[in-house]
Amino acid sequence: MKLSEPLGPHIEGKTTRMKSPLDVTKKVACALYYLSDEGRLRKTVNAFGLSRQVVSKIVREVCWAITFLIIYLSEIARSDWLKNMNKNPMEHANGVSNFVNPRK
Repeated sequence: MKLSEPLGPHIEGKTTRMKSPLDVTKKVACALYYLSDEGRLRKTVNAFGLSRQVVSKIVREVCWAITFLIIYLSEIARSDWLKNMNKNPMEHANGVSNFVNPRK
């Protein structure tokens, strides 16, 4: 459930006249099941009652969204770190050197 919330806006489907979208939680669960099962598509298809094409699309979609969030969050963390570095560079330099060599 916690993973579904930040991924929701990136993997939500749209309701059309022909079909209703899969729930975000079900998409995330399907992708995680696939990834945890050594990538066996047939087993995932049988477990969730979906077609191979749909499961394949879901896995690609969820993996892309997770990658996007990781890159986005790492950029935010990097920019915050750079802002703090500009305020007091010696404090961060000492912290980095202690992290690299914990014996100091």
